[in-house]
Amino acid sequence: MEFTRYQRYQHQLNIAVIDIDKFKAINDTFGHLAGDKVLNVIAQTLQKSIRNTDFIARFGGEEFALLLPEISSEQCKHTLNKLCQVIKRIPFKFKKQNISITISVGATTFSGNDTIETAFERADQALYNAKNNGRDQVIFSGKE
Repeated sequence: MEFTRYQRYQHQLNIAVIDIDKFKAINDTFGHLAGDKVLNVIAQTLQKSIRNTDFIARFGGEEFALLLPEISSEQCKHTLNKLCQVIKRIPFKFKKQNISITISVGATTFSGNDTIETAFERADQALYNAKNNGRDQVIFSGKE
């Protein structure tokens, strides 16, 4: 529905792909129940940290897709960087060990003749860049 609004009114629409860093290691080290707890807590935190007009959904194992309409690219970057900080501050504790969980984010703004797929692919590629460049960061990609 948000993409249809974008096509009709050409309002700003941003998409982000969020991945929990080193999630497999959490499952392997602390078990799948711990992994489930991490997913639930992060999902709830993300949902509480975005505007009512934003839309977030789990996408695959430990990834989330986020639509951020009606804000500029700069505002989007700021929002996503704040999300990274909020997630990093969550106090996880497994087997008496304090763990800091981080996320990597790839994002882009819809432009021109973008389809849902082309914008998503650009955000997904930005996510891979974030993960390959050290994780725990937001990479925002413009249209190529």
